[in-house]
This record gives sequence, C-alpha cells and structure tokens, in this order.
Amino acid sequence: MNASFHKCLSWLHTWSGLTIGFAIVMFAVTGAGLVLRPELDAVVNRDLLIAPVCSAPLPIDALDVAARAAHSSSRPYAIEITRAPAASTAVRFANDDYVYLDPCTARVLGIRNRYGGFFGTMEWLHRFKFIGHGDGSGKFVGGWVSAIFAVLLIAGGLILWWPRRRGEFRSAVAFQWRRSGSARTLSLHKIAGLYCSSLLLVIVLTALPLSFQPFRQLIGWATHSSVDTPAPSKIEDSSSAARLLTMDSLWQHALERVPNIASASLYYPAAHSAVVHVEILESGMPHKDAT
Repeated sequence: MNASFHKCLSWLHTWSGLTIGFAIVMFAVTGAGLVLRPELDAVVNRDLLIAPVCSAPLPIDALDVAARAAHSSSRPYAIEITRAPAASTAVRFANDDYVYLDPCTARVLGIRNRYGGFFGTMEWLHRFKFIGHGDGSGKFVGGWVSAIFAVLLIAGGLILWWPRRRGEFRSAVAFQWRRSGSARTLSLHKIAGLYCSSLLLVIVLTALPLSFQPFRQLIGWATHSSVDTPAPSKIEDSSSAARLLTMDSLWQHALERVPNIASASLYYPAAHSAVVHVEILESGMPHKDAT
C-alpha cells in the first residue's frame, strides 16, 4: 500500500471514528431501546396499554368518536388494535399523538405522543427527529452517517488491517496479548474491528434503504417487487361517498380474510380517497415488523 495513502486513510479512519463514532454509539444505544420496547412498554406504561377484559368490545367507530372528542386539535391517522386480553386500543392522530382507550367502555386511558416517554425519546433520537421539522432531513442525515461509517470505518479499517505479507495473516487474526501498552491496545482494536465488521456492515447496509429511495428501488428491482405505494382510488361523487363502509365494517372484512390477526393498524383514507390501508401482524410472526 502506498505510504501516503495509508497515512491519509489512517487519519480519516481515526477522526471519523472520533466524530461519526459517537453517532453510531447513539444509534446502538437507542436501537437497543427500540428492540426492548415491545417487552418493556407494557410494564413501564401499563396504565396506557392495559385495559379490563370484557366479552364484547365496543365497535371501532365508537372508540373513534371518543378519541376525536378527547383530541380535537388534529385529524385521526390510524386505529391500532391489539387482539389480546386486557389490551387497550389506540387512535393515532396526524401529529403523532396517541389516544389510548378502554375497548370495552371507550374510556380514555391517556394521551401520549409517539416520541414521548422513555422509549419514545429513544425512537426520537434513533431516527434523528431532532434534525429538521418532520421533512425527512433526519432520515437523510442518518443515512449519510451510516454510509460514511461503512466506507471509512468498516472498509477503511479492513484495508488498514490487511497484512502486507501473506505469512502475516495468522498473527493478524489473533490478539497479541503478549504485547504491552499502546501496541496491545491497538491489537485489541484491530481484532475487535475485524470480527465485528461483518455484523456491523449488515446493520449499516440494511439501514441505507430506510434513508435513500435508490436503495429501495434497487431492492425492488432485485426481488421483482414494487416499492411504490399504489395510487388510492378516488371518490368520484357524493353518491359514492354515501356508500362508504364504517371502519368497524372494514375491520370485520379484514378479520374474515386474515382470522389469525395478532394486531393491526387501520389507516384512515387520505383526502378524496376511498382506500383504507390495513397493516396486519399475524400470530406467530417472528417480530413486530413482519406485517
């Protein structure tokens, strides 16, 4: 390797680690909070997520009316239903406020923003929501942080680690515990980076499609699937609007087609649209995002 290139890459690797590295640590810590949220949220926020059990829950539309009365400053965005005993129902509004309701009585259990509380703050930090004003700037910055991390810290680190001679590979993949001082610390750094690089690269590369549309399109092309949301059908006249079903009727249709629903979100139609999008998590799925 050219000596000047090695020196430049080493400098970039070091300073990107001391700057971007802090953002990656924040990603890791806040990401752990998101992973643990489903298990711990019901304990930490029991007053919002747990409701008395009853044999005949109210229709969804009755819960919708109660939620609108409790939160009139924003329009409803989705109804989130958990089909489990003692689970509350949440109505999410466009400003990311959630109104939690007792499905048996429509009693309001509380109101909390998506990014409120301990776990909400973890998600707010993880998604860089403190950058911009909901315009996607945080997602864009987070994507570039991941991309730079992949190039300068992971790929650059592997280039710096690569032995100059073939016979040095055996010693390069082992921790030199006999060394002392900074040499021992450097050996530990290289070995930890080497064995963690594959896992870190997978985490970083899978984060890129969440931030950049071209990566999503590439995945769509590779899997022969569409990444574009279908255009919603339009309400053409008032007579069509009069025939719209209630949210509860649409929920019953969803249950008929997918009877083993564990939880679901029913998204209200956009302006002038006749489409209700339903996101379903079936029983037995490996994680909450397998919808």
